[in-house]
Amino acid sequence: MRNDWKDSSVPDWASFFNKEEYEEFIILVSKYMQSKNVKFTIDDGVVNAEENGAGFGKMGLDNIARTCRQIEMNEWEYRINYHFDALEKSRLFQQEIESKKDSFEYMRQFLAVRIYHADYAQQLEQVHFIKKSIAEDLIAVMVFDFPDSIQNIQPSDIEKWGQQEADLFELGIENVRKNNNLSLNAIVVNDFTLYTIDSEHFFAGNMYFELDMLKMIDPAKGALVAFPNRHCSLMYPIKDMSMVQVLNELFNIVYNMHNDGAGPISSSVYWYNQGKLTRIPYQIEEEELKVVPPEEFIRFMNSLS
Repeated sequence: MRNDWKDSSVPDWASFFNKEEYEEFIILVSKYMQSKNVKFTIDDGVVNAEENGAGFGKMGLDNIARTCRQIEMNEWEYRINYHFDALEKSRLFQQEIESKKDSFEYMRQFLAVRIYHADYAQQLEQVHFIKKSIAEDLIAVMVFDFPDSIQNIQPSDIEKWGQQEADLFELGIENVRKNNNLSLNAIVVNDFTLYTIDSEHFFAGNMYFELDMLKMIDPAKGALVAFPNRHCSLMYPIKDMSMVQVLNELFNIVYNMHNDGAGPISSSVYWYNQGKLTRIPYQIEEEELKVVPPEEFIRFMNSLS
């Protein structure tokens, strides 16, 4: 359930918490850091532990906070401890494999592709990642899927591999397919059936790469799809004009899942047709839905009536 009010004691970055939740979250994060004898400060959604030397730094709290918001409070301490322990394991693992990074045969097992919002690219310089656009506001990014972390692959990481980027993207997509459950689950919402990937892993957005292979999608009509966060994606195969009712419901579902879920990707809803994602712009203001469908989608709807 979302908080539609704003407590002045809760900072903007954690506005999905109420005062009690926010205070408990900060107490538990602080407790973990103190248990490790780490000097730290917490400010604007970031734990800064840089004073402790090599291996420590700035760690964002947004994703772990959103994860806690989705579970019972008595589970928060375990989840927070697990999160920060995983960061430490990731640091040690990357130290271990540093000497092997030039070996494509060794590193290929970690290659993956992950979906992000296009704004992610604007936060980083081009030298820090390898991407390709898949929609107006979505990009596919090449990453290393390590046991306890996901790390962007930089152009310098692949210079000595002697491989084409296109081939590496295909390998990364296939690795995600092999290593993660991307099967769809059917859920009934207000008399219609949505198909979802609802996962613990971070690759739910990779449903995009499976759409062309789904026999339930009529190639002439396509599907409504959404990628609200790293743990969930949604799809509705279009059959007839009843999809308008589904679309109106989907806007609210996706909007809330994007705002509340850990690892938000996009609040957009798309029309997927013949390999192309067309964004269907909308706004929700004061509980009023405003939709501005693109001309291409309007023509398609007219063809269904």
